[in-house]
Amino acid sequence: MTTQPKDTVQEGPGAVAPAALAPREPVQFDTRPLVRLFAERGETAAEEAVCTRLEEISLRLRRLERAFASHDLARIALSAERLGELAGAIGLTSVRAVARHVAEAARSGDGAALAATLARLTRVTDRSLAEIWDLED
Repeated sequence: MTTQPKDTVQEGPGAVAPAALAPREPVQFDTRPLVRLFAERGETAAEEAVCTRLEEISLRLRRLERAFASHDLARIALSAERLGELAGAIGLTSVRAVARHVAEAARSGDGAALAATLARLTRVTDRSLAEIWDLED
């Protein structure tokens, strides 16, 4: 009888594929900033302001990813802080919190923590933006 090392994958009928990790966490919103914005500006102007902020958040996230690729820790920290401010202004509390964690990891110089928190920021931002767009529809 032959045995396979534990780190190999069996092939053929009855083979079990390794589990894929797909982290998923709920995103949190605070509707008060949006309620205030709509009350102050009216529906059309508020929708334009929200769309502009969502676009800025998306662009800022891409800049963060480029800064990470070039190992620019100072730019990562500043961009993450700005992204968090933009997110907080429209009630994206999960994005704001994770952006702060990215800035802290960049300032600490901990590459593993930075990579993990930036990946988390990407996931949370993508989910938050998708949920906001769903609310708009």
